[in-house]
Amino acid sequence: MCRRQLPYRILACLGLALFIAPLAFAQHLYVGNNSSPGGIRQYNLPLNGSSTPNFTTPLDGVISLDVDASGNVVAGDLVGNVSFFPSPLSGGSTRSALFPNGGGLGVYQLACTTGGDLFVASTSQVHRFTRPFSNFSAPVQTINIPGFGALGVAVDAAQNLYVTSASSTSSVLVYAPPYTGIPVSTPLVAALYRKLAVSASQLFVAVAGPGSGRVDVFNLPITNASTPAASITAGTNVPEAVVLDSIGNLYVGNLTGATVTMYRPPFSSSSAPVVTLAVSSFSIFSLAVEKTGLAVLPGVASAAGSGGSFFRTGVQLNNVNPSPMSGRIVFHRAGIAGVETDPSLTYALNPGETQNVSDLVQAMGQSGLGSADLIPGSGGFPTVVARVFNDAGSNGTAGFTEDLVKQESALGTGDQFTLIVPADLTRFRYNIGVRSLAAGASITVTQRNSAGGVVRTISKTYASNYFEQADAASFLGGAPSANDSITVSVGSGNLFIYGATTDNTTQDPSIQLGRK
Repeated sequence: MCRRQLPYRILACLGLALFIAPLAFAQHLYVGNNSSPGGIRQYNLPLNGSSTPNFTTPLDGVISLDVDASGNVVAGDLVGNVSFFPSPLSGGSTRSALFPNGGGLGVYQLACTTGGDLFVASTSQVHRFTRPFSNFSAPVQTINIPGFGALGVAVDAAQNLYVTSASSTSSVLVYAPPYTGIPVSTPLVAALYRKLAVSASQLFVAVAGPGSGRVDVFNLPITNASTPAASITAGTNVPEAVVLDSIGNLYVGNLTGATVTMYRPPFSSSSAPVVTLAVSSFSIFSLAVEKTGLAVLPGVASAAGSGGSFFRTGVQLNNVNPSPMSGRIVFHRAGIAGVETDPSLTYALNPGETQNVSDLVQAMGQSGLGSADLIPGSGGFPTVVARVFNDAGSNGTAGFTEDLVKQESALGTGDQFTLIVPADLTRFRYNIGVRSLAAGASITVTQRNSAGGVVRTISKTYASNYFEQADAASFLGGAPSANDSITVSVGSGNLFIYGATTDNTTQDPSIQLGRK
């Protein structure tokens, strides 16, 4: 019987020759050392307390790091230089470009955008650079920041620019593109604001003092009256750096004690680290994680259903790029919050190569219902064809193609989606599935009859990275009628929702997927 995937193993029991390349990790954590000699250490994710670095790239005085969408590493130092290292980084990497920050004393934080821009926070200014980078790169825009210095900078998916303005008091400034208007500014606080990290729903601020510091968590959008929704203190010790991975875990770089602490969502003032990694002999001022993104197969199965059915999910992956790609597919079981250490498969694809997994869940040594995350490592997203089907053995299969949906397509705050109940509930059965993302989700569900009259309204809340699938009556708290509509309104967070219809005679399934 197949067990959980291990590196170099051939899945002979599934008739596959997949994943026999060296183990491919989905993401890496980079830690910068503000010392001389200094350097950039790379760790594989998922992280644990015993993780060891893959290598250290020599570079003195590293106080800021970021990784662009192509995996290139950008580093800033205390004297105001920006170093650009082409992907992949190694212990022997040399920079392909070295250029000044555009003015100011240091490069306190870097922010690479998906469009190729680079923002550099430096004392009382933020400088914007555009590709290609060379030894002669110069800023194309300079944004003057009030206060002693711009000690943190981050950019969200809408290209809004977040800056920490710090002196004896600190605040967060938010500039909308093209960054020439008056910013939104949070109230001043007596604290030492440092680097920033931003997700789809929250902003994280490393606060290096007073005392041993904290991480302030703001809900988005930021307004002139915004105050932290939570302050994380457990495990912090003069935090200078914060960064998020693709599934929403928060990493904090603590200067005192030289540790990296990791926290899982959802975040609150009672959040405590689930991982603490000692980074010996490092003066930690910077962290970075690759911007690989995340895509979701909202529902996957290797499970028996009603009427003698057995549902599986088969997946094909293709690399259309001229260079190799690799990554990881993570299975989150129904009914519990998903975490980064859940069962997974790695993949490695040569240019033009296609690989097949005939039963994705079984290939991980698992069974039952759940959801799957695809987290690219190098080379971007593969082309994915996923098929959910009833396996009737010698009588063939019946199923549908399920979309791999990027996390940016999830329904968010203020979004609505309406599911339609089948017209014949004798011939068809109807299930509803929900998959939340890192921020979790709260929703209001309104059931209406075919004439539009409200039957019931209920509220539901989901933990982060949570999946459930239930029959419609259980989901709604009462049986639906034919042609009912079910409107889902998202109050907070992000999720995908679907209605799954299955023919009770043929066991032929279909799906209606709620997404942007």
